Amino acid sequence: MESTNGFSVEYWGRLGLPNRDVGAPQVQSQGQASAGCLTLPTDSAERKKYPLLRGLLNYFPAALARVSRISYEGNEKHNPGQPLHHARPKSTDHGDCILRHTVDLEELKARVDSGWGDNAVTREAMLNEAACRAWRALAELQELEEQYRGAPIAPAAKYE
Repeated sequence: MESTNGFSVEYWGRLGLPNRDVGAPQVQSQGQASAGCLTLPTDSAERKKYPLLRGLLNYFPAALARVSRISYEGNEKHNPGQPLHHARPKSTDHGDCILRHTVDLEELKARVDSGWGDNAVTREAMLNEAACRAWRALAELQELEEQYRGAPIAPAAKYE
């Protein structure tokens, strides 16, 4: 049985989730084959508005590399010995975490700016707090895209 968002009820059941037609509005982007089928639009003109290399990777290579390291370290902490994946039930409080990382980051930046704690350890901690905040912001945005735009569930997401 096909749901209105392009996925079958059986698909959602295999993920251990309710059918996405219930509760969350599904918005179809212009040029998309059907809501939920693909992350990017299928229309070639629309696809050019998503410059993933030139507008993301080339803008933020060091930041994205550090965020990927946070994914690795988080997986080692929360899912030791398992392949890299986002265990979503283990991280649901993105807003609170973003603010806690922001508080810690601002305190570390103030220490560095004042000359107190201006050392490699403090600077590394500052960069890690910024990366953790970015990871949480990306996780929240991905989940919002899935819930409100009908984007497909991220390939590395697990609901265990």
